[in-house]
Amino acid sequence: MSFIFQPKAEPKASLRIDDTHMTLVPEKLKNPFGMQIMFDHDGHTRSIYVYADNGKDLVDWYTCLRAAKLSRYQLAYPAASVEEVREMIKQKRNG
Repeated sequence: MSFIFQPKAEPKASLRIDDTHMTLVPEKLKNPFGMQIMFDHDGHTRSIYVYADNGKDLVDWYTCLRAAKLSRYQLAYPAASVEEVREMIKQKRNG
């Protein structure tokens, strides 16, 4: 995943989907459609805050990121059930 601050600019950073965590944070951004994306960088947790113009877009982003993470784990562990993969993701997040 890459993020860019200005149109036609190079990405400021690339993040490994496996190492990102997302949460909806409307109260933190004072925007009903806000999301926080957290990731580890040099041993510190960093955050990117994003917001959408509507709830559907925000849920689509969240779902897309979760689906990409699930897909990567399913490729890495093809014999694991979806429930087992979900537990692996959960443990990594809490670990």
